[in-house]
Amino acid sequence: MVMSSIMEPPTAPEAAQLRTPLERHLLIQADQFCGCGYNLHGQRVAFDERLDIPIARCPECGKWHAAGHGSTAGRSWLARLGSIALFAWCLFILLAISATLALVFGVTMGVTVGDTVAIAVMEDGRQIVDSTDATGNPIAAQVVGTGQQVQWQDAAFDIRYVYPDDPRAAYPYYGWSNTIPRAAKVILHGIAWTAGLLLGIFLATVLWHLRRGKWFLPALMLLPAAAVMGMLYIDDAYSLLLPGAWRPVGTMAGGALVAMIVGLLIGRSVARAAVVALVPPRPRQMLAFLWLTDDKTPPAVTA
Repeated sequence: MVMSSIMEPPTAPEAAQLRTPLERHLLIQADQFCGCGYNLHGQRVAFDERLDIPIARCPECGKWHAAGHGSTAGRSWLARLGSIALFAWCLFILLAISATLALVFGVTMGVTVGDTVAIAVMEDGRQIVDSTDATGNPIAAQVVGTGQQVQWQDAAFDIRYVYPDDPRAAYPYYGWSNTIPRAAKVILHGIAWTAGLLLGIFLATVLWHLRRGKWFLPALMLLPAAAVMGMLYIDDAYSLLLPGAWRPVGTMAGGALVAMIVGLLIGRSVARAAVVALVPPRPRQMLAFLWLTDDKTPPAVTA
């Protein structure tokens, strides 16, 4: 008799008292998907008196579901691992974008300050050029355009860089000049443009869900150009390059921007061709979104 009294279920009033705190505080703590695809994680749980089970309602389509249906401890850990993988994937995309922009910035900065001539400028803005004795030792500085001589130790001056076509480049500071071979310039331009093309193909593939929004992505290539111009503005040594810097910056970053637009246009076509060539028919079905997002028929399972 003692055992039977212990095993008897609580009466209706007692059950209601037990369920009250659950209705107030219980939430779905695992991923549970509605038929419409909405994740019910975090939805409030209520108790249905007729069914005698906890239920949750989908805020997207309004359907009711048994709370925690199909959920196990293993699924909770799989959901956590899935969240970690999703975070790692988003981080990978951001790193790929950042690395490409850093590459474009580096080669653009190299070309922009590559062909320059160093000059000496006094505090009042006047340019000076060195004078040497018979042994080549500096003895005086001549103010360009005036013929005025000043002693080097008395002339407070700073080094500035100008482009070779600047008239001030005719009086370099001790012959300081930097040059980049034409072939190297072609290679650097090719690197920047190829980086823009590959980034466009990559983003068109991994951000396949974007429609019109993807056409704002090429604006990312304006960031390296703005960074280069900002560096020239901040660094006094390169400030005199600003009027002519738009030419190398425009060809490098502008070309990369155009290449990125081309990559966005052909990106999924290139990805589909690569998938067909490299992935067997059955695993290929996992990448069917590359076809469906462009309203194309996914490839068949049979080869």
